[in-house]
Amino acid sequence: MAKRDAQSSRYQRLLNPRTGGFSMVLENLADRLDAVVDVTIRYPNGAPGFWDFLCGRSPDVAIEIRALPLPKVERDAVNAWVDHLWEEKDARLRP
Repeated sequence: MAKRDAQSSRYQRLLNPRTGGFSMVLENLADRLDAVVDVTIRYPNGAPGFWDFLCGRSPDVAIEIRALPLPKVERDAVNAWVDHLWEEKDARLRP
């Protein structure tokens, strides 16, 4: 959460999205791609700390994978599309 706070993220459980590379991929390869793979990793019992990993404690993990159709939007609208996905994802991650 420290990085999220330092970044002044408007999301409760996520860092702000970074869409520069994604925009470039859409601009240059959209005709060769069918979908975007959206992966969300959630820890139902709370996020583990660094010490948990060092001690070999494996938390429960829920992984959600969705294939989303590529957005047919101009480069300027990609940010809005990703922001909408992030809002949905942030809501799904709330307890």
